[in-house]
Amino acid sequence: MIAAVSAGGAKAKQPLMAHLQPLCAALSAHLELSSSTSLEVAEQAATALGNLSAHQRFRKEMVGGGALDALLRLVGKVPRGEGGSILLPNAIAALHNCSLHPEGIGVVATEETAAALLPHLAAAQLEAGSSVVLARRAAAVLAKCAARHSAVVTMLLEAGSVVPALVKALTAEGEAVDAAKEAPRIVEITPGSEGAPEEEEEEEDTDEKASEAEEMVGSAVRILTACAKRPEGAAAVCDGGGLPALVKLLSRDDSALRGNAALCIAECANDPRSLAVLAVQPVVPPLLSIAHNGSGGPQKNAAIALGRLAKNPRCLAAIRDNHGIEILARAMKGKLGGL
Repeated sequence: MIAAVSAGGAKAKQPLMAHLQPLCAALSAHLELSSSTSLEVAEQAATALGNLSAHQRFRKEMVGGGALDALLRLVGKVPRGEGGSILLPNAIAALHNCSLHPEGIGVVATEETAAALLPHLAAAQLEAGSSVVLARRAAAVLAKCAARHSAVVTMLLEAGSVVPALVKALTAEGEAVDAAKEAPRIVEITPGSEGAPEEEEEEEDTDEKASEAEEMVGSAVRILTACAKRPEGAAAVCDGGGLPALVKLLSRDDSALRGNAALCIAECANDPRSLAVLAVQPVVPPLLSIAHNGSGGPQKNAAIALGRLAKNPRCLAAIRDNHGIEILARAMKGKLGGL
C-alpha cells in the first residue's frame, strides 16, 4: 500500500509526511534480505523508498536516517539480475535520488558503489529485456562515480565490454529518441468508441519510453566523457562509432546534454584519429552556435572543443568560414569583462 500511495506526486505523499522517520526506518529494515524477509517484501520496500526519495524531505531523512546505508548494502550483495526482479532497479533509483542531496552524493558516488553496479551494466549489454531498466539506472549512478573517482574510470576501461556497450547505447538509444519525436501518432477509432482516452494513454507511454532513452543517453555521455580523457577511452568511442552520435547531440534541445556532448567531443579531439574523424563531421556549426548563444558550462565546453578541433586544418577553415574567430573572441571578452 505504501509503495502504491507513494507513487503519486507531492500531494499523494503528504499524508505520509507525519510518519516520515518511522516509515523510512521500517522500510529500510525490510531491505535486509534474510529468512524473515521475502523477496516480494523487499521489492515493495525498495519501490516505496524509490518513490519517496523523489520528495526532498523524505530524501533528507533517507540520507541521514540510515536508509541510504541499507540501500548501499543491498546493492552490494543482491545476486546479479535476481531473476528479473524489480528489487535492484528500484533500489538503484532510490540511490540516484539520494545522491541529489548535498550530503548524499559523497556517500553514494564511491568506488565501492561503482564496483557493485558495474556487473549489472556489463551483463545487461543494454539489449532488449528486463535488464535494460537495471542497466539504465546503474549507468546513472556510475556516471556520478566516474566523475568523482579516476579509479572508477580505470574499472570501466578494464572491464572490456562496458565502454563499447555504452557507445552502442549512445547511438542506438539516441536514434530511438529521435524516432520517437519524429514518428506520427495515428489512433484508429472505431464507430461509437471514445478515442481520446486511448490516445492519451499511448502518448504518455511513448513519452515515458523517450524519457528513459534520453536518460540513458545522458548517463552514457557523462561516463564516456570521463573515459575519453584517457587515450584508450577516446579510441573506444571512436572505434564504436560514437563520434557522429555525439555530434548529433549538439543540436538537442537539452542545454546540459549539449554541453556534456561538447565536452566529450573536446576530450576525444585530443586523440589524433578521433580528430580526423571529427573533421569530416558537421561539428563546427553547432559548436559555434553553443559558443555564441549559450552560457555557463555549455558555452565553455563548446569553446574548449573548438580550440582543440582547430588543430585540424579542415576544422580551422570551417571555424574561420563561419565567423568562429569573432564568435570566440566575443565569448572570451564577455568572460573577461565579468572578472
